[in-house]
Amino acid sequence: MITLPDALWRAALGELARHLPPSGGTLHLLYIGLPAQAADIAALRADLTIHHHDPHTHTALRFAADQFDAVLVRGDQISRHAEVLGAALPALRLGGRLILLDAAADAPDQPESLKAWQGSAARQVRLAEMVQVLEQAGFVRVLTERLLDGFAVLSRGERDYTHLSTAERIQHAAERDSTPDQALIALTAAEVAAAVRGNFLFVLVRQAARRPAWETPTAAQHWRALTLAEGDQVCLPVFSALPKAVAFMQAAVKANTFIGVNKIAKFPKHAVQAWQTNLLLNPRFGDLHEVGRFQAEGAPLILDPHTAITGEE
Repeated sequence: MITLPDALWRAALGELARHLPPSGGTLHLLYIGLPAQAADIAALRADLTIHHHDPHTHTALRFAADQFDAVLVRGDQISRHAEVLGAALPALRLGGRLILLDAAADAPDQPESLKAWQGSAARQVRLAEMVQVLEQAGFVRVLTERLLDGFAVLSRGERDYTHLSTAERIQHAAERDSTPDQALIALTAAEVAAAVRGNFLFVLVRQAARRPAWETPTAAQHWRALTLAEGDQVCLPVFSALPKAVAFMQAAVKANTFIGVNKIAKFPKHAVQAWQTNLLLNPRFGDLHEVGRFQAEGAPLILDPHTAITGEE
């Protein structure tokens, strides 16, 4: 099997990474392709947990249901597309994403660096063909686009979850994160870092000017993080997974509470060491009112947006 030249593989990998779905503390990704390239994928993001299947071992494609957030497939190395797609769909969580890289059948004249790869690909595909292939396999929200100046095709599809309401989808995703809900127990930064298994924390902030999520903050911008107060005690609510933060804010919006929170910011877990406050890990909005604690806002905590993770989908 002739692989893509290293520079082209890294260029393609950067584009493939843009299509990874949003994640909680850890994104569980199944890579189907050559073992030597699994390390390149693992280096893309610190929150990736990589599971690997080598298609050339001819071992059966059997995976537990709802196991992965994403499946990344080197389609140019796979001769049995239907088998791979059939195994990938149930292995994805609801809303999980399949991402394929194939050689293009209708590519322009190839430079010498691509001719060998193009000719040795297990199969070559066209954009319209891949839409039909993924939809027939049961994937929804299918997208296809060209990569590497037209020599490769990226295809993307998701496991359907439209039978669930928005609130149910968020709750389903939130339950995938196994970090204990410390709820209304004030914790130190060290205690939170030890309790969270993933590499990131999510914080509710008010951003002075609304900006696209992928835009790098300017020096003039600052984030005012929501804090919760009980008497003289002020704590910063933090969440180990994005769906947990979204579920909290969904309930808050319905209750017309915490007006003006317009961003869920993602920070490396080690960043909490610089925050001079106690924290509440994964509080549930309903608990605030059921037990009558931490219902008031405290003074906002000013956070530097340049210490956050930005640029993800």
